[in-house]
Amino acid sequence: MHALIASPYMDRFLLVRPGFRNGVKIPQRNYDQLASAASGREPPPWLIETAGRTSRGSQDLTVSITGRGV
Repeated sequence: MHALIASPYMDRFLLVRPGFRNGVKIPQRNYDQLASAASGREPPPWLIETAGRTSRGSQDLTVSITGRGV
């Protein structure tokens, strides 16, 4: 199972964790970066920062992604 899922939704882009209600909106440039990333690469710094920032406000996206591939 995926730890995080980035997906287009209507006219926005969302980053969500399976099984949880909350998510975070991300800009299209970040979504495009994830969509074009080679599998197995380190997550980009903005993704680690966003997941960390989001987890402080909500336990829904608390996930350790450091050292995991995209």
